[in-house]
Amino acid sequence: MNYRDPSHYRDNKIAGRECIEITHHMTFSAGNVAKYLWRAGFKAGESAQKDLDKALRYLEFLIDQHQPAWAYARVPQVYRDWKLDAQREGGHELLLETLDLMSFGLFRQAHAELSDYIKENYPNG
Repeated sequence: MNYRDPSHYRDNKIAGRECIEITHHMTFSAGNVAKYLWRAGFKAGESAQKDLDKALRYLEFLIDQHQPAWAYARVPQVYRDWKLDAQREGGHELLLETLDLMSFGLFRQAHAELSDYIKENYPNG
């Protein structure tokens, strides 16, 4: 595995962008939520459920630490542009919905919705 350019990000571009191009503008915990949602089911040896559980854990950090999602106090234009392209591309609803909720500081709601998603899709987890 190439640690500088891992395939689970490089080969899983969304709307033509790699994960780091978006998370670079986020705070640490918010970026980790996005990272784990982005790569869920794509990293060799990691189950999608494990990555979703990690995203939940970082949402808990955001709730406990009262951190913003974006590093520069507002949603960057690069995210807005990417989001529109990702919506057109389709198939990224969980990631986009979670990022939207985080952008508005609705971390508890994001946590609840992601928890519900995991329970519905991984009932034996």
